[in-house]
Amino acid sequence: MLVQLEVFFWQFFVQTVCSPSLSSEDKFFQTGEQGMTNEQKENVRKMRGAGASYAKIADALGLSENTVQSFCRRNNLTGGLLKAVEPNSKAEPVCLNCGAPIKQTPGYRGRKYCSDRCRIAWWNKHPTEPGRTNIRMFTCLTCKKQAAAYGKRERKYCSRSCSGRSKAGSR
Repeated sequence: MLVQLEVFFWQFFVQTVCSPSLSSEDKFFQTGEQGMTNEQKENVRKMRGAGASYAKIADALGLSENTVQSFCRRNNLTGGLLKAVEPNSKAEPVCLNCGAPIKQTPGYRGRKYCSDRCRIAWWNKHPTEPGRTNIRMFTCLTCKKQAAAYGKRERKYCSRSCSGRSKAGSR
């Protein structure tokens, strides 16, 4: 019931605030079945500015959710619920580790670090950050100490020296 009410709201929003959408025949002749009309693009911008999700915009305009998401990503309309979109108000991103400015390449995912050295240093300083939850405990076969391992690989030794001592003892 609540979902139907939200869909109704966004359809009403499109009909009152945005211009009326085209029929499926008009869409075929203007776009050749694929793509979005200029009118739909403007409606997507207005609805994202009003805080609508991709799914709600897609339902209201009769588009695929992936089409709406791709359009928003290409036009910098991503990032949660937006209130106002100002394309020239971007702050220059900085490295999470050292704070140096980072030059972003258009069309690619934004970088967070200025170099691999900074990326590795930052993760070494923040081992318990979200997304790094695959840490497991194991007992070293050589020294019998408890150690932590990150990743899926099964580890037997806590260090290279314990591994070397184990191999040297088996000869």
